Amino acid sequence: MNKRAGVRESGGKNAVKPVGGECSLHDWMNLRSELLFIVDSAIPAGDGDRSGGREREFSAWLVRRGWARIESDGEKAEARAGEWLICSGRSVTQRFSPDAHLLAMRVSQSWPDGSPLLAGGAVTVLKAAKHPALERNARRLQGLVERLRWAGEKEGDPRAVFQWRTRMDFRTYAAYQRHLQAWLLALVDGMEAKGRRVWVPESGDPRVAKACQLLDVLAAGEAYPEAALVAASGLTIGRLNQVFARAYGVTTHAYWERGRLERARVALEGEGATVKQIAFEAGFSQLSHFSRWFKQRAGASPRAYRQRSGAPDG
Repeated sequence: MNKRAGVRESGGKNAVKPVGGECSLHDWMNLRSELLFIVDSAIPAGDGDRSGGREREFSAWLVRRGWARIESDGEKAEARAGEWLICSGRSVTQRFSPDAHLLAMRVSQSWPDGSPLLAGGAVTVLKAAKHPALERNARRLQGLVERLRWAGEKEGDPRAVFQWRTRMDFRTYAAYQRHLQAWLLALVDGMEAKGRRVWVPESGDPRVAKACQLLDVLAAGEAYPEAALVAASGLTIGRLNQVFARAYGVTTHAYWERGRLERARVALEGEGATVKQIAFEAGFSQLSHFSRWFKQRAGASPRAYRQRSGAPDG
């Protein structure tokens, strides 16, 4: 652990360093940046008060009315109307005033080893008036999302699996990427002004990067793609796991399992879909197998995790 920087270092040649250095375009393409959901609405009294976790992702709330409080990884912060509250901690407890209204976003962003792009603290408050590009680009993203066509919307809240249930053409996808990257750039500007730091990895083995990119684009429920990994990397699976673990601290199978767990956890925090539906989407034919697998890795059963996060038990 790099205590001075407040960010976990990865193993081997991939130790993180300040962005004062540079990395290749190939390396930048390994930075995952995905919108999980965005919504602008009032928070019914008590409805948003919950505890949960953030793994390889962060929340960003623009408080329009009332207040929002958060405690995460030993840090506390409160934001009031006209302020952004950014939380990237792993253990989160959140509370809202009875009249709270938020523009709320949740973004998945990390390097393949799990280290975040922004380091230096779990919670940050930004004045919206000082960073107007944040709200401007967030509103563009929200408008685009509201116009999207959804697949399987009747099965539950589509925000829980935004990446998989949306349907868009290339022009819409390009607009989505443009608005998201513009929002992230505005966020980096604001966070750096608050003393937060941007980190990039040292250049890594391109064969490992190819394997990582293949795993990142798998649809929910897809089986572990051993043959495809071997073909993409040009290495035997044993050798690939050696270099992959040296770079990212885990084997390719463990990395695949981690992504599977992340998608299940986000789905459980959403509304509408039943635990059985989520188990099926994660690739399990039996609910009991999914429950045992999830509890071993998350420390709680799917139903207990859902209740703890405050989501309805669908």
